[in-house]
Amino acid sequence: MLLSDGTSIHFRAVQPGDAALVRKLFYSLSQQSIYNRFMHNLRQLSPKQAQELVSLPSYSDVGIAGVLPEGQGEALIAMGGYYVNPQTNMAEVALVVRDDLHNKGIGTFLLTHLAKIAKSHGISGFTAEVLPGNQAMQAVFEKLGFQSSITLDDEVLNYWIEF
Repeated sequence: MLLSDGTSIHFRAVQPGDAALVRKLFYSLSQQSIYNRFMHNLRQLSPKQAQELVSLPSYSDVGIAGVLPEGQGEALIAMGGYYVNPQTNMAEVALVVRDDLHNKGIGTFLLTHLAKIAKSHGISGFTAEVLPGNQAMQAVFEKLGFQSSITLDDEVLNYWIEF
């Protein structure tokens, strides 16, 4: 993906060795972004928690990393993934983008990419929980363009998006 300022972002599969990059991304996020992604005020991300975010529990689960090249490695600037519920054949999806790169189409690109992968694997659609105040994520889901239903439950918007 090429941003309007010429910045090139590479998207690749999340790897078990990405835990340190996930921690760097976490500590670069604002408290609001952390709250929007994890739905509570998480102040720290332990190495074990980071490892859980990059370890996919099932062969059908997918994680995608958005990275910038750096001098001695990569900088993780976005991450998204989904976890399949075999009973419904729907996948719960979540993503996060580094604050300084919001509103550049990265979240939309990442979610669209995840949807293409899910559809190619026969997944019926996505589910997601989004805080009502997280208008940016709501806009990303609207741009996806699939039929969706939204319900409000316990002050969380529950998305059901069918492919």
